[in-house]
Amino acid sequence: MLNIRQSEKTITVTHHESGAKFTLRPLTPRKYQELQKKSHDKKGGIDAITMAGNAAKYIIVDWEGVGDENGEIECSDENRYTFGENLAFHVVPFLIDESMNFDRYLNDETTAAKNA
Repeated sequence: MLNIRQSEKTITVTHHESGAKFTLRPLTPRKYQELQKKSHDKKGGIDAITMAGNAAKYIIVDWEGVGDENGEIECSDENRYTFGENLAFHVVPFLIDESMNFDRYLNDETTAAKNA
């Protein structure tokens, strides 16, 4: 059955280039649109870097293997936003794709049910 209700379950993905792991919440088309509206620049267009910061802040629930020159950093709102802005064109598109991949959530739920 195709369920029209969004799952609140999270998924964990690994960014293969860096080895960092991210726990993500689902990103619906409506929420994506809301994030875009929050990311407009002064001319009314979407600022891609601000959008990446807003998206990262929303979709990332937790992480492993993300840090700075002093080691791993906390997965706080501020750090997620900074992560999104600084890696706007490298990692964030991958995370957005994964968080919008509803088949992934369904497959994880099916696998969990089979293993229960």
